[in-house]
Amino acid sequence: MTEAVYAAVPELPLRKNKSLDARSGNTTVLMGAWMRVLAREPDGWIEVGAFGETGWVHETEVSADNPAVKFFFVDVGQGDAVLVETPTDRIIVDGGPGKNFYRYLTAWKYRWLLQARQKVHIEAMVVSHFDADHFAGLIPLLNDDRFTFGTIYHNGIARFQRRSADRPPGMDTDLGRTSEIDGVRAVLETSFSTIGQAQALLDGGGLMATFRDFLEAATQAHADGRLGAMKRLRHGSAPLERIQGVETEVLGPITRPENSNHFSWYTDSSHTRNGHSVVLKFTAGERTFLLGGDLNSEAEVELLDELGAGVFKVDVTKACHHGASEFTTDFLAAVNPFMTVISSGDNENYGHPQPDAVGSIGKYSAGERPLIFSTELARSQTARRIHFGLINVRTDGQVVVGAQMFEKARAGDIWNSFVI
Repeated sequence: MTEAVYAAVPELPLRKNKSLDARSGNTTVLMGAWMRVLAREPDGWIEVGAFGETGWVHETEVSADNPAVKFFFVDVGQGDAVLVETPTDRIIVDGGPGKNFYRYLTAWKYRWLLQARQKVHIEAMVVSHFDADHFAGLIPLLNDDRFTFGTIYHNGIARFQRRSADRPPGMDTDLGRTSEIDGVRAVLETSFSTIGQAQALLDGGGLMATFRDFLEAATQAHADGRLGAMKRLRHGSAPLERIQGVETEVLGPITRPENSNHFSWYTDSSHTRNGHSVVLKFTAGERTFLLGGDLNSEAEVELLDELGAGVFKVDVTKACHHGASEFTTDFLAAVNPFMTVISSGDNENYGHPQPDAVGSIGKYSAGERPLIFSTELARSQTARRIHFGLINVRTDGQVVVGAQMFEKARAGDIWNSFVI
């Protein structure tokens, strides 16, 4: 069996010479990177190979076991897609609008496993909410028989056709059936959870085309034995099942107090489905991370009122709704991160991230020099290629490193990294 070690420091150069002072190398890897051992020297130096390069590392800089929990914020244009890897499990949170995320997983991230004809197992696939820029990119992944899945988690809010004549009877909005309080639409009454309920939605017809395609891919993967289950998440749900190496906590969405299958109706359909995004908090050792989908002002007010501010304080967060202006400063102050990642694209109709969002994120962040990463700012394009803006965040439970790639390596260092 091939002996391997893992980087145990935030950034590790694969040096050309056996000296801690010789910082230049053939390449640089981040915490948790897998390296093949080529030779061991009595003085503690190890020759390793990684990413097509070789070099020297010292035994004090590596570990026999993977020490890192990794968050990969993938550049999918206008949308969200996050891959979370623990030392034993893989979690996906959203998948963007197109095939960027699928290409990243198949042509880069898991290329060697797939070429070796190994199945890639995703223990948890989380759809924060069913807007196409968050879930459409998961359809080709579900349809690829080289991938298997434990559970698909979601917020339970379905998508129907926009025209009322095309929806099933009784569905008065494109999210389903609603009811009024004091003459005002106030409650969304329709929700689903399981594979069986997803199939019932398909059988009933009238679904938004992309949502229908997703459910068809999921139910087929289940029929093929590649998907275990589907499950709706809300505040109070149990942690993600069978995940090791990181603790998960479901903070949202919040459902109505009189019925856990009902949701508060916000301003309109868009605000309702965005505001009831799945909100996940991850804890790895002493470090915390928050992914909140497309939360908006109405949702943030309700979350703070119901749960209080303290539970939302984290070290790293993904900016809600791609850095839109629909946020509350109270919520930003509650999150108070050292590091924020904004996932956005070049859709000028939205203009994300908005200037007030970027400024407020900095203002309400922790530390003297808070960090704001952006997939859009990290992307560049030349006449020959697109340099996609992957944001890489890793922790060993003590230290957090956030990094984006330089357009061109500097003395063998491809990473522009920061440590908190």
